[in-house]
Amino acid sequence: MIYLIMFIYAILAEYVVHRYFMHRKTLGGMFSWIYIDHALEHHGKKRNDINIEMPFMTVFVISLPLNIFVLFFGIKYSLIVILLSFLYSVVWTNLHKTPHNMGYKFIPKITFYGLWKIYHLTNYNYPNKNYGTVFIYSDLLFGSYQWQK
Repeated sequence: MIYLIMFIYAILAEYVVHRYFMHRKTLGGMFSWIYIDHALEHHGKKRNDINIEMPFMTVFVISLPLNIFVLFFGIKYSLIVILLSFLYSVVWTNLHKTPHNMGYKFIPKITFYGLWKIYHLTNYNYPNKNYGTVFIYSDLLFGSYQWQK
């Protein structure tokens, strides 16, 4: 059950951060630098020198509420959240770099990578769609899925 909670948290966190912080000025502009770096610079000006990676510390901070919750079930689960946060950071960064011609050469050879690439790059043409990066099915769940036409 605890692993299901972790999985659901990861799906929701990725979706909420991308949709409501990276594509909108949220909370009265308190986090407007996230919006500026992602929506205006990375998407709008096609800059691949910023907002191309998901640093571990960013994922760690986003996962803090989950980490505090699972700590009540034991330190083992807290360590698992930290490990999974690190792995998520690595996967997200490398998935995101590859369609921008910056990732590892083996990633495009992974089954279904071509579909994921189309899915991801659609977000540039439809900025209010396709917010999932690792968990792309979240857009089906929340009605923000758009296939490239």
